[in-house]
Amino acid sequence: MTTLSRTKTPRYDEETIARCAEHVFAQEEGQCLLAYLRGITIDRVLSPACDDATLRHVEGQRYLVARLIRWSEGRTSSGQTTTKGGLT
Repeated sequence: MTTLSRTKTPRYDEETIARCAEHVFAQEEGQCLLAYLRGITIDRVLSPACDDATLRHVEGQRYLVARLIRWSEGRTSSGQTTTKGGLT
């Protein structure tokens, strides 16, 4: 098993991250980017012949894009909504 080295990553609570995503993806460019990411991940149809590694990779991408979409809508993973109106 490979151990990944961790760099120092800033830690923010999910509500803060959701507000940031909501702010960034509220713009026309952000909506364009989300539509593109959705098209190459969530809306992508894989062949029944795809291998396990490909399926796992695409499912990881879909998970990440789905989180970005949920956050851009002002929702956290627990279903709570953030305060509208951008960053505080």
